[in-house]
Amino acid sequence: MKHITRNALCATLALLSPGIWAATAPVTPVTPKVMLIAMFAPEAQNWIDRLHLTKEVQVPGLAADYPAIRCNEQDVCLLVTGMGQTNAAASTLALALSPQFDLRKTYFIVAGIAGINPHHGSLGTTAWAHYLVEFGTQWEIDSRDVPKDWPTGYLGINTKGPNEKPPLDYKTEVFELNPKLQAKAFALSHKVVLSESKESAAWRVKYPY
Repeated sequence: MKHITRNALCATLALLSPGIWAATAPVTPVTPKVMLIAMFAPEAQNWIDRLHLTKEVQVPGLAADYPAIRCNEQDVCLLVTGMGQTNAAASTLALALSPQFDLRKTYFIVAGIAGINPHHGSLGTTAWAHYLVEFGTQWEIDSRDVPKDWPTGYLGINTKGPNEKPPLDYKTEVFELNPKLQAKAFALSHKVVLSESKESAAWRVKYPY
């Protein structure tokens, strides 16, 4: 009886095996031309609506609120990381390690909402940075102990004052962006004229800085 049961079990597994392998067979990975990165829904919605990012690819490890990468037919995709450095790091790592994507020839664009001096720009103004600076690696002195001639209690880590340049002790404090790629992006975009309402222009001149 045991022999029959063992043979029957082996036969059953043999019949099931093709189905198991078919279910877990590797799929052809998505090869995005461009991967857009946003932090939260309001940043992402413009891309989703205008670029018709209707295809969703679920990736384990992404932020709970944004569990899928969205793509379109032109191979442009969007990662929404969730707010904060922890979510950004975890989501980006999850995407990089996912076998569902081949990112070896992908350009990355991190596009986020930021502020600008109202006398230098209006809503929608774009700024191209030369360097990415890790602002989180710094010290802050209690406001009650800040020297009177210091403008703020913040100072670079392992420095003695707010005007001292921090040493690159951790090797992740600053990254230079690809200058040739940046120059090309700037050349393609710097002549774009932004539309602005009269009301917006009137409000901008009211700011004291």
